[in-house]
Amino acid sequence: MDKFLPSQKPPKNLGVEKIPQFVTIGFDDNERSGFTPQKGTEGVKWAVDTFANRKNPDGANCSCAFYFTSSYITDDAVEPPHLVKKSWKYAFDKGCEIGCHTHSHPDGSKFSVEEWLSEINRCIDDLTKPYKDGDDGENSGIGVSREKIFAFRTPYLSYNANTLKAVEKTGFVYDCSLEEGFQDEQDGKNFYFPYTLDEGSPGNKFTHLQNPEIEEIGCHAGIWEVPAHAVIVPPDDLCEKYGIAKGLRKKCARLQSYFNEDDGKITGLDYNCLVEFQMSGEEFLATLKYTLDLRLAGNRAPFVFGGHTGIYSQEYDSEPPIKISEKERQKVIEDFLDYALAKGEVFVVSPIKIIEWMRNPKEL
Repeated sequence: MDKFLPSQKPPKNLGVEKIPQFVTIGFDDNERSGFTPQKGTEGVKWAVDTFANRKNPDGANCSCAFYFTSSYITDDAVEPPHLVKKSWKYAFDKGCEIGCHTHSHPDGSKFSVEEWLSEINRCIDDLTKPYKDGDDGENSGIGVSREKIFAFRTPYLSYNANTLKAVEKTGFVYDCSLEEGFQDEQDGKNFYFPYTLDEGSPGNKFTHLQNPEIEEIGCHAGIWEVPAHAVIVPPDDLCEKYGIAKGLRKKCARLQSYFNEDDGKITGLDYNCLVEFQMSGEEFLATLKYTLDLRLAGNRAPFVFGGHTGIYSQEYDSEPPIKISEKERQKVIEDFLDYALAKGEVFVVSPIKIIEWMRNPKEL
């Protein structure tokens, strides 16, 4: 069984300049297919094509991960389920990674192990049912085999000690629900590489100290954590370099009282950047670029970022509403990928590929 303790050093102490800089984006929920007759350029289909149409330095297609909320293929709540199924199968057939994001997207911070397992197993059952083109019923899914569902992410990044017990019982390879990088001594150049939970999670322990209501998860031997790293807003002296006006950190502090101007850290999800902090396209892109450049100037820990394909559709609704159009939101992700790949040292891959590399690291 794997045992990789949290480390700020590359595996086997490879020289930093000799390791690839991995970027991975995992998309949650995935309720908008991109296959509705009047659309076709948003949601899941947009995300799949955005990555599949770009190449890594080794010539392989870029890829991403999808963490599916299976109620969207059993209930006619957003789009006809057969269209959502079609888009999810499209993602799988294009080589994207498949994960579980529960069935009904609950806040499970008070859940028992049995309640977590009920949500997880229902999602797995729905995903593994055979695919039937055009079928809206609950007896069809996307036809993915169980062993190809590698991971779990909890809704809202909200968890308790029972969450990881359920993940362990279910036999997932990895979890990606725990936040890392908010510790005072971490600055974007020295974030942790993915690790196994044999001795728990340092990010979880830090969060528990800050807020005792968030439980310590304990130890779970061999279960990998691909943590949700913080992104970092550029400081004033670097804003011009990234094409934005000074004062983004002050703006963020005005919008959310918990934001720390000194370190500039935000939970690494597009929702937080675009809704909570009301970023423009230029500000969102600058934050992604700056965070990546810190990695490249530091230990090259993988850049792990969380997205929601629904945010990149015209129908997405939030309060407060996002200030920029879905085309501008899409362009941020597309421009960021092009910026990253132009460096020649960046590989845009799914998380399971990062774990495979951690187990058998190879030089760039």
